Amino acid sequence: MDVFYKRDEAIPAIKQENLKPSKTYKTQCENQRRAPLQCITNGNGVKISKELNANSCVSSADYSGVVNKNVDKCLQLVNDEATLKKYYFKEKVENSEDAVILQEYGKDIWRYLFKQEINCFWPKPNYMLKQKQLTYEMRSILIDWLVAVAHEYEIQEQTIYLSVNYIDRFLCTMSVVREKFQLLGAAAMMLAIKVEEVVALDAQEWVQLTGQAYNSRQIVRMEQLLLNVLKFDLNPPTVINYVQLICALFGLDKQTLYLAMFLLELTLLEEDFLEHLPSKLAVSSVVLARYMLNKRNPYFLKLELSCGYNFHQLKPVIVKQHRAFEDSPTKQLQSIQNKYKTDKYGCVANITPLHLNFEDK
Repeated sequence: MDVFYKRDEAIPAIKQENLKPSKTYKTQCENQRRAPLQCITNGNGVKISKELNANSCVSSADYSGVVNKNVDKCLQLVNDEATLKKYYFKEKVENSEDAVILQEYGKDIWRYLFKQEINCFWPKPNYMLKQKQLTYEMRSILIDWLVAVAHEYEIQEQTIYLSVNYIDRFLCTMSVVREKFQLLGAAAMMLAIKVEEVVALDAQEWVQLTGQAYNSRQIVRMEQLLLNVLKFDLNPPTVINYVQLICALFGLDKQTLYLAMFLLELTLLEEDFLEHLPSKLAVSSVVLARYMLNKRNPYFLKLELSCGYNFHQLKPVIVKQHRAFEDSPTKQLQSIQNKYKTDKYGCVANITPLHLNFEDK
């Protein structure tokens, strides 16, 4: 059954002026935007189709046994107070509100993230094969547009990752025609903003951002459908949770944090990374960031003991992240690259990737 009004016209490409915030939002971003959705708007479908096989979403227990063993090890470590005290906290805590919060609640946050990760359902890496009109390339284009919107409106990184998580989980269950794909992305980020941000973007704002391809009622109805499909499970752990906590607990510098964040956002565009849990991606990004910045001992002992992954398990992920890092300047989708070229993120996108050879570290 159709859940949206039928439209004869194709979804218009996103134009640069459509990304400008309304009068209620101000930004200093001057990056140029292109029209990222033009190649996925030339179809005739008009509806959300029936549900797909429910097995398209899996819990972390369905990943390799190695992952389960690592998570069990992590839980054992984080439940041991002596280990937490020895490995997770610096002896001297900086005199700041955030540092005090970490001192008080850091181990509880760490414990909570790992426990939540094994109880969550994650999209299968090949879920897109069941979509008749969508491809992973279209997914990358949509995410690139969402990153551009988020940067323009100064939306937090956590909101971006939640949006992508909502989209992937929805597509595991529902078949979506390409004319509704941008609508799904807009509704997902509108919902994630309500979860994470102080001020929300209303449906009318998204009407403008999508070039008036949809009306506000369609966007609200898609948001309602999204909530029902996700069963109101809106707070899965994300890679940004892990990487920010790791950098804070171990006192890593800002440049390492920003470069790790850049590497993680690049993984959003690649379907190959869907097979890895957030904790594994986050730790790998920190190790690679430290390597790229010529830090001594990139995967230091305390980090290895705390996360439960040995280097052999992280190496394939690090290699894939390094390849994405090397290819990023020449990719057609440049929203992430442009974002991390700004001073706000230490211009880490301008860093030249080093040759990957862990034997010399």
